[in-house]
Amino acid sequence: MVVNGRPRVVSGNDDGTVWMWDLDSGRLIGDPLVFPEPVTALTGAPDGQFIVASGPEITVLAPRNSA
Repeated sequence: MVVNGRPRVVSGNDDGTVWMWDLDSGRLIGDPLVFPEPVTALTGAPDGQFIVASGPEITVLAPRNSA
């Protein structure tokens, strides 16, 4: 996925965490997002949003605008 013009990789885990990496630098971006149940699905959208399924919940997350 591309967020604010930069390529990213996002992954979700059985421990309920979601991690994001910057592909240009290979570095982890920030702390993990923590959900109350295992992350069972994750997908990105062309506008930089991504959707996380955790237990019975679906969450849509949008990137902050770069300043």
